[in-house]
Amino acid sequence: MSVLTVFIAPFISIAVGSFFFIILVSSIIYGLGNKARLKFVAFRPLLINVVAMVIYFFAPIAEWELKYDFVHNLNRRMEVVNAIQSGSLTLNKNEKLLSLPKQWHELSEDGVILCEKDSSRTTILFFTFRGVLDHFSGFIYRSDSAIPEKSIFGGNFHEIEQINNKWYWAASW
Repeated sequence: MSVLTVFIAPFISIAVGSFFFIILVSSIIYGLGNKARLKFVAFRPLLINVVAMVIYFFAPIAEWELKYDFVHNLNRRMEVVNAIQSGSLTLNKNEKLLSLPKQWHELSEDGVILCEKDSSRTTILFFTFRGVLDHFSGFIYRSDSAIPEKSIFGGNFHEIEQINNKWYWAASW
């Protein structure tokens, strides 16, 4: 289902943008048509539209959503990390992709994580977005606290930001 949204998103954006533009023009016409009778009250719809536009263009809503997701789900993601490190959640040989059990399914997009584990460190990627081909982003746990390599998990990471001691947010495209 998440792959479909990549293809449908432009059409949804056009529809929402067109609707907003129609409402904006309507509120301007309403305000100008009723300003003599209602004075400044006639421009309330326009004021609401302007405030909505300022919030849309200037508020970092996606960043707030990621921060909330990280803080809200950190303890549950650490349960997954501990299960992998203790061996109670195991990977198939020569595979990096792991489907999470139902109790942790919502911690990563489509309930799937990527994991690389060797004798010295464990690296786990919890997806926040899985696009087409190599476009993806997510939270990376790194047991040795080292900054993840730009080519880890076969990606081409252009953004890697440290969140705390062992956690990073990264985007590949």
